[in-house]
Amino acid sequence: MSLTFVLCLGGLYSCGGGTADADKAKTEKAVEKKTPAKKAVNQNGKEYTSRWLCADRCAGSGSDARGQKCPNCGKDYVENPKHAHHGHNH
Repeated sequence: MSLTFVLCLGGLYSCGGGTADADKAKTEKAVEKKTPAKKAVNQNGKEYTSRWLCADRCAGSGSDARGQKCPNCGKDYVENPKHAHHGHNH
């Protein structure tokens, strides 16, 4: 073997041939493609604004009456700590 070949081979082996950075970039791009973008959640529905609501925020759930259950999942409603009374009492 020639000395030049041995030096080149040694350089590739010691640096990994530059493939580690390339592999990392490919992996990051693949993860970006598989990770869905987060959708904005509309928090104006009664599942967010009612005094009593489903802990899972099921669509269309929520009530201003105590003791109700979610019609979608059957869980007991919990009190909404962010409920705005807007001048009325429950």
